[in-house]
Amino acid sequence: MGVVNLQVLLPIGTGSVQKRRVQALATTTGSRNLNTRANWFTTIRGRLGLTVCDALMYVTGGAAVTRDRTNWDLAGVTPALSSRFSQTRWGWTAGAGTELMLGCNWSVGAEFLYLNFGQRTRTGLNTATTPATYRFGHDSNLWLARFLVNYRIGNLCCGY
Repeated sequence: MGVVNLQVLLPIGTGSVQKRRVQALATTTGSRNLNTRANWFTTIRGRLGLTVCDALMYVTGGAAVTRDRTNWDLAGVTPALSSRFSQTRWGWTAGAGTELMLGCNWSVGAEFLYLNFGQRTRTGLNTATTPATYRFGHDSNLWLARFLVNYRIGNLCCGY
């Protein structure tokens, strides 16, 4: 017989990921380069699971926050265009995982998370030679697979 388990998590720790996209332009010999880097991200989420013996199987979801930097370049055309954007963005996360107690305070596990920070559209103006307005959009999301080693402070010999 299993026990239903509800927890609220604020993971201490961050990560950094980078995504690069290069696209050839149909009308010129140029290319559009988009490079987005999440300098850090973290989540604030709950998890709801079922405990069977020393194993916890759960679903999780909540808020996610990141600080990302986007570089956009239009290369091989005249005039060359480029922009740099940086901002803190909020989004959401959802996932699932499993955790196994190894003793009173130690556990190991694995989880998969999807983080979505929405779509952003940027508009800029290049006045270097010929005034030109450009606009581009990109969505920021990522999939994470994590392996966990946890130590819980206090006497937790009663399990989850």
